[in-house]
Amino acid sequence: MAAVAEPVNPPTTSPDSVSARAPLKVTLGSPFVDASIYVTLDGKDPTTRDTELDPGATILLDEPCTLKARAVLPDGSASAVK
Repeated sequence: MAAVAEPVNPPTTSPDSVSARAPLKVTLGSPFVDASIYVTLDGKDPTTRDTELDPGATILLDEPCTLKARAVLPDGSASAVK
């Protein structure tokens, strides 16, 4: 019987807000220490061709944008977009 992969949790954001005013520092996290977090600021779903951040990274949002993030594990498993 083949092993069933555990689902990859989406990245966490702190603060966890749907909307906020700029400037805003956002810290991205993942329960998977070996995950890479890919982000976009234009509202498009992130892929592995987009900006890559490590869990715990903080980004400064200094103008209006739509931040989207996806966690990807070394084996290629990916989370849903947050």
